Amino acid sequence: RTATTSRTRASASPPSAPPPPSANHDKVNSIMQRVTRELFLEEAAASAARQTPSPTKRREVIKKQVRRSAEHLDSGTLATLRAYHANLESQATDNEDAAMLADVVAAVVEEVLDVLTEALPAPVAILQSLTDTPDASQRHAMVRAQVDQGKCTLAELHGASRTFAEEFESAAVVPDRAMLAKLALLHAELLSLAAAEPSANPGVNAYPSFAPKTELAFFKELSQLPLETRRRALIQKAFESDWTGAGGGSKDGPNAGTKRRRGLRPISKVTKGSTTEGPSVVRPHRFLETLRMLR
Repeated sequence: RTATTSRTRASASPPSAPPPPSANHDKVNSIMQRVTRELFLEEAAASAARQTPSPTKRREVIKKQVRRSAEHLDSGTLATLRAYHANLESQATDNEDAAMLADVVAAVVEEVLDVLTEALPAPVAILQSLTDTPDASQRHAMVRAQVDQGKCTLAELHGASRTFAEEFESAAVVPDRAMLAKLALLHAELLSLAAAEPSANPGVNAYPSFAPKTELAFFKELSQLPLETRRRALIQKAFESDWTGAGGGSKDGPNAGTKRRRGLRPISKVTKGSTTEGPSVVRPHRFLETLRMLR
């Protein structure tokens, strides 16, 4: 799997399993056909010259073919490629061709993500990088560096995180619960950083406009649980399955209201806030905002 020659040879003859069906199937097929064809030609040329194919050249080939389709790429393309990669990875143990093609698809995914990130407004692109950084001290350093370089302000980053969190939570189906949790926590971090400099970031401490009826009902149920472990379990269950009332969770189970879609969906404009009311369920961002109002 580590040999470049083996990888490109495998990419010229993909496994029989097709990418998962979606509206972006044809777009992904077109990209992968061009990539695998060009990688095959690159390998053939290197073999004729009795040379080892260069990993750098391989990446350049993938980059060139992906960027040929740059204007047609969107979050749906990225989601379809990731599903295709997951499909191949599931076969990797018993299918060497699938394992090696999975490497090619992973490189395509990275390149598509780069293209989409470049097209995002500065605060959203920075926000994407922050959600991919697990260490809080590194996130804070990144924020400070971007602000000091004049790429955005703390208020803009805070507004972008709020917009995305509210967009996720207003949907009947949460596209990615892990991303929502990251956004909720990141919004709280950015609020804390911005609030420390109120003169430079006016308005960031403004309370949200929603009426926290469901959240207050949830807090009431939490207050009736004597053990911390039970309170933690109820919060976890609520965030995983949408708390809708007494009993601590959705009757549909832990995957209710969930549909996987990784990453931030590109938007053309980041607004400073929203008054959108979401479903009557408990979700992380509104939960944390309600806690802030109750302090």
